[in-house]
Amino acid sequence: MNTFYKQENTKENNMGYFIHHRRGQCKSYYSNLKSNTYNNQKCIVLSAKNKGELKKGDITFNDKTWLENSCDLQGINHISLTMDTIAEETAYVSKVKYFYNYLLDCDYEYVMVSDSTDCVILKNPDEAISLLDKYKCDILYGVGACNDWESFTMSERDTFNKSLYGNTKINTGVCIARVSVLIKLYKRIIEYMDESVSASAYYHKYRAKNGYIDWSTEKLNEFPHGVSCDQVIIKYLIKEFHPHLKLDVNGLLTNKR
Repeated sequence: MNTFYKQENTKENNMGYFIHHRRGQCKSYYSNLKSNTYNNQKCIVLSAKNKGELKKGDITFNDKTWLENSCDLQGINHISLTMDTIAEETAYVSKVKYFYNYLLDCDYEYVMVSDSTDCVILKNPDEAISLLDKYKCDILYGVGACNDWESFTMSERDTFNKSLYGNTKINTGVCIARVSVLIKLYKRIIEYMDESVSASAYYHKYRAKNGYIDWSTEKLNEFPHGVSCDQVIIKYLIKEFHPHLKLDVNGLLTNKR
C-alpha cells in the first residue's frame, strides 16, 4: 500500500469540514447556521445550476439553491453559474465547461467548487486553502461511496488508484483547488466528455443497471472518450495529475458520503 494513503488515512478531523453534502440534510444544516460576514477574499466559491425552476426535491425557501442560501447567510462571496439547459437535458459533465470558461478569467488564485442543490457551506472557504498545504497538492476532492468509482473497467488506472486509496471513492461534487491547475484538469475533461447523454438517462441506463462494462466495451472504444459523467473521467485522470490531485481521505473538506 502506498505510504501516502497510510499516512493520510487517519481519523483526524479537528478542523471540522467545510461543505455538508447530502440532499436530505441540507434544510436542517442550514437552519443551524448563524448569520456572518466572512467576506472571503482568497478563495471564491463556484457552483452551477440548471436554468428554470428547481426540481421538487431541491426546492428551498426561495429561488436559490441551498449552497447559494448558505453563502448569502454567512457573507461568503460566491458565483453561481446558470447553464443553458433544464435538469432533464443536462449531462453530469456539462458543468465542467462552464467552470472552465469562468476560471479562465478568474481573479482568485483559489476556488472551492461545489454542487449546488444538495450542499451547504459551513465555514469560511479562505480557511480551506490550508488543506492544499496539508495534503501537498493543488486539487483536493472529497470522498464518498458513489458507484461511478467502479463504473468502467480500466485496470491500469484502477491499480494505481487503489495503491493510493484502497477502496476509497472520489466525490467530485466538492473540491478545493489552485485555479491555474484546475483549469488544466478541466481542459483534459473537456477533451474526453460527451454531453449527449443526460444525467437522468445516464443514471437509468448505465448506473442503475450496472451496465458500464458492456457500454465501455461496445461503444467506448477510445475510453474515456464519449463519457458523459465527469466523475468517471476524473477517476481516469487521477494517475495523470497525481500528486497535484489528491483525495480528502481525512474528511476535512466535506463529509464522507
